[in-house]
Amino acid sequence: MYSLTRALAAAPAFATPHYAEPQRAYHNLAHVQQLLDVLEERGVLTPSLALAVWGHDLIYVPGRHDNEAQSAQQFGDWLQQQGVGEEERHQIGRLILATRHLSPPEDRLAALLLDADLSILGTP
Repeated sequence: MYSLTRALAAAPAFATPHYAEPQRAYHNLAHVQQLLDVLEERGVLTPSLALAVWGHDLIYVPGRHDNEAQSAQQFGDWLQQQGVGEEERHQIGRLILATRHLSPPEDRLAALLLDADLSILGTP
């Protein structure tokens, strides 16, 4: 758990340059904060979910269909450098890949993340 907590504290510094790239009209820091807020308001935000939020749109190249896979790989490599264990890295990577929205969520954590990711569609 300590390495997850440490990684979570370091994630904003690592991820912010990615989310501040000029080609991002939507997949930016405001989107990350919105997801974190939605999950926190619902009382379901865990370190793994928070890290998946920080990593889910890390790589964003408009028109590419492998952004989530690239994000999962790069964020997973960074998590490994932070000392996060293999099981936790696998879970976070799986959550990041779920944000491709290609199939129904496999479990509750994925459902929570996907619901938060799409929650903007239900706002005025």
